[in-house]
Amino acid sequence: MGLLFLIIGLGAVSIAILHVGEEIRASRGEGSMGTFVARDLDCSGRGPCEWRGTFTSDDGTIVKDGVWLHGRSEDELSPDAQTPALLAGTSGNVYAPGTSQLFLTIFLLPLVGMVLAVMGVGFLFPRALQRFLRYTTRPIRRALAARRG
Repeated sequence: MGLLFLIIGLGAVSIAILHVGEEIRASRGEGSMGTFVARDLDCSGRGPCEWRGTFTSDDGTIVKDGVWLHGRSEDELSPDAQTPALLAGTSGNVYAPGTSQLFLTIFLLPLVGMVLAVMGVGFLFPRALQRFLRYTTRPIRRALAARRG
């Protein structure tokens, strides 16, 4: 169980690290503007449904098939609908203008990943984690003891 938590946690942190640059560029509006044509609505994940389709840059030099659109809900589009989109990297994601998943990528995903990784280490090496926590909380415990008495 501990190894599974550790692997999932480190995987989540790795994904966040790999996508942080793209998310920052998307939040700044940097990249290639173009048009996204919706093809399929995928609701197989645990999160909200996402549109998959084709992105074509405004100048026609970039055409990417099978990209995911972030920033539009499932009821905002229909098959073959077109919407402006921004290609900010190479991950296969495009973004509706003015949107990004910056909070998720920079804060939430790494936080969950680190918590899971620490839980994994705690399951695998419980005594080492206890010693670490005892050592790191020593100044707090001393300050509380001095305050009491």
